[in-house]
Amino acid sequence: MNDKLRICLIGIGRTGQEIARTIMDQDDLELVMAVCKSKSDKLGKTVNDLLHLNQYEVPITSVEDLEDNILKYNPDVAIDFSSPTATLNNVHTLSKLNIPVVIGTTGFSEDDAQQLIALSEKYQSGIVHAPNITQGSMF
Repeated sequence: MNDKLRICLIGIGRTGQEIARTIMDQDDLELVMAVCKSKSDKLGKTVNDLLHLNQYEVPITSVEDLEDNILKYNPDVAIDFSSPTATLNNVHTLSKLNIPVVIGTTGFSEDDAQQLIALSEKYQSGIVHAPNITQGSMF
């Protein structure tokens, strides 16, 4: 039996890469897939290639195949660090599949926030919106 929390990471930019590295350093977490936009040069690579690691292979897949890959890799939770528009689309897919999501994406409008609430209520899904969780300077 696998006691690790299986994670899907959406958005593999600078912050996403640090999140991936942190997840891969934890004994109780397992990064099972990473997702990038469809025209990214990261598509088809692995997180290991991107971070120059020699750990288990973690595929970087297209957001266009999110639903199929969620069903294939079966994560317990998703972490989204993409863009407001992409996040709304991703949350719709994730909520429909009953995958809780932690959102670190910033820049949502009030209407976007209301859409996230509506998706959570419609699908009875867990959504945590935690913008500005990266370390930075106060000044």
